[in-house]
This record gives sequence, structure tokens and C-alpha cells, in this order.
Amino acid sequence: MVYRESLTDFLQDIHNTKGLKRFETNTLDELDTFKMVRRLNLDFDNALQYCICKTHNFKIVSFDKRFDSTDVVRIEPVHILKQ
Repeated sequence: MVYRESLTDFLQDIHNTKGLKRFETNTLDELDTFKMVRRLNLDFDNALQYCICKTHNFKIVSFDKRFDSTDVVRIEPVHILKQ
């Protein structure tokens, strides 16, 4: 049950964080994501983040260096915290 409590705390923190937005996807977005999985050799979660960044012209904040092989700019979290 610790898992449920941790997940509940995490989701509550996300909900309460000011300035944080969630972007919902639809089935067509997810079909496009599968194309990116193959094309960019990313897993589905990373490909979905990539597609959202491309759609909204965002940079991605991540430790995952696999994004460096894409055309989305990756920023490590430490660089955001220094601002």
C-alpha cells in the first residue's frame, strides 16, 4: 500500500504545482507517437514527450541523453534549477 500512498502524494504535488501544465493527447497523437518510436528509436514515453515538444515548440527538461539525437533541445534539470 506504500505504492498507492506515494502515487497519491506525487499526483497531489503535480496538481498543486503552480505553473505546471498537463498536455492531454488523443488517439491520433498516439498513433503519430508510434511513428516516432520507429523513426527516432525512442520508447513510447519518450516519443510522446518528443511529439508534445514538437507540437508546442517546447524544449525538453530531462536527464535522458537519447533526446540529444532528436531535433528537440534537451535541457538538464540542473540548468533549470540554477535560473
